[in-house]
Amino acid sequence: MVKVLSGRKLDSRKITKALESYISALEPERQRTSIHYKILFAERLIPIFKNRTFDELDTALISQMIEALAERSNKKALSPNTVKRLFADFRHFLNWALERGYLDKLPAFPKISVVKNRRPHFDRNDYRRLTRYLREFVKEAPVSVERDRALLRDYVLILANSGLRTGEARHLKWRDIRPFKSADGADNIAITVRGKTGQREVVTQPAAKDWFQRIYERRKQDLVDPSSDLFNAKAIPPDSYVFCGKNGKPIGSFKKSFNSLLRRADVEFDSFGNKRTLYSLRHTFATFRLQEGVNQYLVARNMGTSVAMLEEFSGHTSNVLAADELTKITRGRGGGAGGSTSSGLDRLEG
Repeated sequence: MVKVLSGRKLDSRKITKALESYISALEPERQRTSIHYKILFAERLIPIFKNRTFDELDTALISQMIEALAERSNKKALSPNTVKRLFADFRHFLNWALERGYLDKLPAFPKISVVKNRRPHFDRNDYRRLTRYLREFVKEAPVSVERDRALLRDYVLILANSGLRTGEARHLKWRDIRPFKSADGADNIAITVRGKTGQREVVTQPAAKDWFQRIYERRKQDLVDPSSDLFNAKAIPPDSYVFCGKNGKPIGSFKKSFNSLLRRADVEFDSFGNKRTLYSLRHTFATFRLQEGVNQYLVARNMGTSVAMLEEFSGHTSNVLAADELTKITRGRGGGAGGSTSSGLDRLEG
């Protein structure tokens, strides 16, 4: 009776039932990265929509869904870009449900906030401090955690010199790493990654080959058979994970150990007070490449993003890049307001 009086359907289906069917339908294609993430997203929604039906699904409920996802991620609010991506995956589910008769029409989605949050990166001074501390971080490690710290060190250096996403690094296998020679004959590394934007090949900074080699040598030591007369490492299977524990399973997250590293190195926050995260390594790669004058399109393509996104989250480098133009003085033409050819700083100090 309550449903009838409120205009809701008596036969409206539960959203969770549709989500379970949706997951089952996608499961055979789970090896595809894009499908894998859609399944993970749908699994996260099941407890959120518990006992809710499709006739309750409106703009307000979708907003509550986003708030619940943020709360489960221990965040006050999700970034506009994250919300945009979640909405795309939710629309995929709703279109699937629409085709199968679970609902009559798509609900209206809330507007996405246009507030843009600057992504924290490492400036050159703090990055230098971090990399210098990494040496001590490993050198002073107790034997029980020496391998873990050495792997974290190489992980940090590789992400900062490749622009890889954490999810891309997590699924990286040895078969995905290809050595090649650049035009000047230097040895380098190219990595095939499968991320949220599909498959692409990433060119790293040349030093990355040495860090991959260190990981490879340590992994060989993991595979030494102590029962054998000859302590020869077994061959490392090409389809095994690069960033893995001794058991060969990929490490789910370096987040906790990375946060501890930042605190120890005293580089936890940037100059704006923003807390750095593992993603800061990706933005550091973009920032340094742009500061070196690398074409934005090439940087964006290598990172699997768009130029627009690159400018939105790494655009803070633009004024530094334009410093020569911004401080240029035309001699004999007054040099600026007041006709002086000296800089403003000279005038203040003089």
